[in-house]
Amino acid sequence: MSRYRVGRHGRRPTGWQWLIVLAEALPAGFLFGIARMLPVDAASAVGGWLFRRLGPVLGGQHRRVLRNIGIAFPDLPDARRRAIAVGFWENLGRTLFEYPHLQTLRRRGRFELCGLDVFEQVNRHPGPVLGFTGHFANWEANAAVVDGLTRPLGLVYRPPNNPLIDRALFAMRARFGVHQFSKGRSGGRPLVGALKDGVVVGMLVDQRLTNGLDLTFLGAPARTAPALARLARSHAALLVPVRVERLHGAHFRVTACPAWTVRWTADADADVERVMRRVNETLADWVRDRPEQWLWLHDRFKIKPRRRDRPAAPGTIPPPVPHEP
Repeated sequence: MSRYRVGRHGRRPTGWQWLIVLAEALPAGFLFGIARMLPVDAASAVGGWLFRRLGPVLGGQHRRVLRNIGIAFPDLPDARRRAIAVGFWENLGRTLFEYPHLQTLRRRGRFELCGLDVFEQVNRHPGPVLGFTGHFANWEANAAVVDGLTRPLGLVYRPPNNPLIDRALFAMRARFGVHQFSKGRSGGRPLVGALKDGVVVGMLVDQRLTNGLDLTFLGAPARTAPALARLARSHAALLVPVRVERLHGAHFRVTACPAWTVRWTADADADVERVMRRVNETLADWVRDRPEQWLWLHDRFKIKPRRRDRPAAPGTIPPPVPHEP
């Protein structure tokens, strides 16, 4: 049991809200139950087959996937974009059906490990270490295999809105002894304590943050969460990119890329922006290399006006504009 407190966010459902929670969780539990009864290779294949056929008929979600692929690869022909989308759905189905088998996936025969010298460097490093990756291949299996190669491992995660699904995923990760810290204020203090205690903290850094930095990703505007760079700067942490690729079926390659030793300056904002630009470039290279294996489902390129940038509501008096001195 982790000695670090794990923060949760969101309100606990009450009364009739539990009906919605159960309605969402029961289908997921049913599919997980089927996957658990199958051997890992069969579960992965069934999940891939099912989602390859189901995904393209999920109207709004499939259109979002195609839209994101079009933004990232505007010069690709439509047939190639559709092929990437179908490959994405297959990878997602395999990943979900592999969840009950994370312990099995830890077996070294299912992983080709690259960059063992980097893992050794992490173990020798006297200060804090932050690893980062994105939603590639089976990102949960990535954490499962890395655990045990380094100092104690912790993960920053966003709890699902459904508390029953959240508990199930939390329990799956807990079986291989990984500390878990939810995003936000509730998980911040224990995360900092873990870093100081020598825990290697891993972060998924490819999702959109509404109030993030205005940077680009895959050549398109994409608000980027700055937490990784801010943590690294505050604690002078070593940064390690860790990549996972699906080779075939439920077999993977995990690569610990050369660590980054960042030279920090007196300008915190410029430092954070510089590091996150490099992070986005690294992740974008991985997407271009294996586009079918990235999670195209979330709104990575959705840019909403910041609150201070939004036009005033009709009938309101705008604030005075200060005069130049």
